Amino acid sequence: MDKFIGPIITLLIALITNAIAFYQFRIKFKTFNEFDKLFLNKSEQKKLTDFQFLSDWFLLFFAMYLMPLIAFCQFEKPSHNWSLYLGTFGLLFMMISICCFVPVFIYAFQKDLPVQKYSKARKWGLANMILSLIWFYPISYLVVTSKSWLAMPAIILFALLYSLFLNLVANQTKKKPSTKEYLVDILTEEELKQTPLIHAYIIDDKKSVLYHGGDLSRKTFYVCDFSSKIYLKYTPFQELDINTNELRTENVSQ
Repeated sequence: MDKFIGPIITLLIALITNAIAFYQFRIKFKTFNEFDKLFLNKSEQKKLTDFQFLSDWFLLFFAMYLMPLIAFCQFEKPSHNWSLYLGTFGLLFMMISICCFVPVFIYAFQKDLPVQKYSKARKWGLANMILSLIWFYPISYLVVTSKSWLAMPAIILFALLYSLFLNLVANQTKKKPSTKEYLVDILTEEELKQTPLIHAYIIDDKKSVLYHGGDLSRKTFYVCDFSSKIYLKYTPFQELDINTNELRTENVSQ
């Protein structure tokens, strides 16, 4: 027994370390907004995107496929006739589900698929997920209650791949947030002192985000690095276009 203590402790430490890292990264991802991502390099932005995809994938796999599979361990084995009915029913719907999923996957990954069709593709994907559960639950129930452990890896692998493809469809047809462009002005320390600012939050150990005290819309940001004495003002281009149009209208009327 003593020879297993070392590997078990090592495994527990690795699991705890990975769980802490996963939690910290998830908190970082959930608290980041589109403006904060301006201060991330491309690799960090890619990590956040991949983390969201993997989180959604494993959440779908655990919630809809793995947890019910574990719950079936508490059930008793059905009779021979019921096993035959459930097996036939499950295999029939599995073939129907796979045949229906292929066109959904192809449809969602069209290069010229308009944004207006995203909702339709996502509804088809949701309907296909429900259809997959109709066959997955009976077959999983039979495999677990009959203790056919050799079939278990195939069931889990199929659930992983199916949830992966469903998540790919959902991710492909998800409306991407519009990226804003900002005009950046470099302010001096005197200009910053003359501006009434309200502290919002801290991006990292050096950068702080502030708002103008009189700007109720809070569209204009001030990013200040007080240690390096770098003060930047971020103004959205859309706001600048509106102001420019207003000035032109005033000049014409004058």
